Amino acid sequence: MTDILLIKLLELEAREREAALRQKEAQQHDEKERVAARIRKEWETQAEAAAFAARQERLRRQEEEDSLSAKRPYTGADSVVTVSYPF
Repeated sequence: MTDILLIKLLELEAREREAALRQKEAQQHDEKERVAARIRKEWETQAEAAAFAARQERLRRQEEEDSLSAKRPYTGADSVVTVSYPF
């Protein structure tokens, strides 16, 4: 009878160790997911910052071009053209 109890006790301990191992693996998986989510968030933030900086640079260049073109003399068709018809 004591052999059966000893076997049952050993089986119970083995199940407890397996359960503890599964719990530890689940915790490690959850931690990896949290780290991955944090990294994804950082990448998104960096991408948004880069897009904002690029947009600001485009606007700055456009303003600079507009400013330069406002200082140039008008070079469009400002002369009068006379057309004569053979009547």
